[in-house]
Amino acid sequence: MHHVRLFIYTALALVLLLPGCSSTGPTHPVDPELSIKAKSARAAFNRGEFALATLLYHEALQRARLMDDAGEIGNNAYNLAACYLEEGNYDRPGPLLIEARQAFLRLGAIPPDLLLLEARTAFLQGRMEETDRLIREGLEEEQEPLQPAYRGQFLLLKARLDLAAGDPEGAEKRLKAAGEDLAETEDISLDAEYAALEGDLQLLRGAFGPAGKAFDRQAELLRRQRRYRSMARVLGKSGEAYLRADDFCRAGDRFFRSARSLFARKDMTGSLAMIQSALEAMEDCDQGALREEIRGLFEDIKTIAEVSPTEAPPEK
Repeated sequence: MHHVRLFIYTALALVLLLPGCSSTGPTHPVDPELSIKAKSARAAFNRGEFALATLLYHEALQRARLMDDAGEIGNNAYNLAACYLEEGNYDRPGPLLIEARQAFLRLGAIPPDLLLLEARTAFLQGRMEETDRLIREGLEEEQEPLQPAYRGQFLLLKARLDLAAGDPEGAEKRLKAAGEDLAETEDISLDAEYAALEGDLQLLRGAFGPAGKAFDRQAELLRRQRRYRSMARVLGKSGEAYLRADDFCRAGDRFFRSARSLFARKDMTGSLAMIQSALEAMEDCDQGALREEIRGLFEDIKTIAEVSPTEAPPEK
């Protein structure tokens, strides 16, 4: 079997945690131009500069195509597909994943990393039967024992399918099994996905406080990965969970931190939605310092976005 070192990636949901970059072992002289582009793309991805990583991986893929190098075509098509998913573009990966699959077949076999990315893409596109088929293909691979980290990721994705089907018991069973596999690994992405699933499972069961705590853990892990857009989104999910638990001060804090991060990346629509949620949560929270921070950010967002102010809560 052709071995490919693709950086393990976890997924989803409604926040998708994406893979790092892939690379094959050098079985032939390295092309300097391709090597420079691929290494630069990987560095950009690891810094969270996904638009730059997308551009550089596209250039690396073009070079690999010029060379007709199957391994490099597969790696860079995979990486470019991962970048598109990170940017929330779920339509672009399809042709790239087909290209990667065909390239790896030239080398003898499909690496589990590619099956995982194919399955996650199918899930995000709402193709649940295809997702399940790819998961089974990955788990039933018999050419060699499946490493625990891979098996754990397939099980996490299966748990996602259970949650989507409204089956908390099935999801909990898969989550427990995945945890046993992932206990043998040390991967921050996998820890973040586990926390995400735990939070969504608690939401489905109506345990909103524990769900908020799980999303807090996920947000911190995303922050450590420099996945700031996903971090901001998860802070919003945490705020929603705490709001439903009537934990208004925590809700206001999480909405505020989400809004502040989104505002800093010039996402006016997202930041305004989050700060308005923060203002509403603070109607039932008496933390004056937090209230002032929220109101100050609200005014900054209004000024920059040039939107009509919504009614802010009265001073207490």
